[in-house]
Amino acid sequence: MHNGLSQRAAAKKHGITQSTLSRRVRGPLTKRKSKVLTQRLFPSQERFICKRISDEDKAGRAPSRPQVVGFVTSILKRAGDHDKLGPQWIDLFINRNPEVGTKISSSLGSARARGSTKGSVTTSDLLGDQIGDNALDDSDAMINDDALPPSPAIKPPRTPPRVEDSEDEIIFNTPKTGRDVMEAIQDELPNMDPHLAMVFIKTAKALDIQNAKVAALERQIQYPEARLELQGAREP
Repeated sequence: MHNGLSQRAAAKKHGITQSTLSRRVRGPLTKRKSKVLTQRLFPSQERFICKRISDEDKAGRAPSRPQVVGFVTSILKRAGDHDKLGPQWIDLFINRNPEVGTKISSSLGSARARGSTKGSVTTSDLLGDQIGDNALDDSDAMINDDALPPSPAIKPPRTPPRVEDSEDEIIFNTPKTGRDVMEAIQDELPNMDPHLAMVFIKTAKALDIQNAKVAALERQIQYPEARLELQGAREP
């Protein structure tokens, strides 16, 4: 070709194709350039897609793999390329752009995007406005210790510990429960008939503890007599 022959004439003279001679004239391509020629997208287009994926991820709508493939397919169709992407394209795309590999959602994660309908977003905004309108001011939210109601008094235990009375004081105490009577005449009850013991317990609630002890010592008392005594205790 240095002697003024065209590529076509030189190729015919040396018995090779014109395309082969043309590639030899241009020189061999670098590995990176030859790889770019085999890709469906230009590097600038892939950078745009990576930025779009990052923006969607920040907005809480990380796209799924089918969504990325559909987006790229629409770009190719606008450029006149109507061929489908290969089944391995998305994997090769992630290998070339690993920074977006973790941002492409799975089927579970992409449910957030499908569930973010216009109605749900509008309802969420209205709810946020209502919460903001009903929120307390900082001044109202301040807690004034003086305005707080007094703390409720600590209630004493239901069964307070018993205080042993002296012999001089015990005569003025009156049993209030069956437990009081049982403790007062516990030494006299073991050999007493259970029904008769119950009569004495009921009677002793209206009698002095000392009288209950005396009544308990009289084990041979008959049931009718105890009943009469109970009736007499109820009379004013």
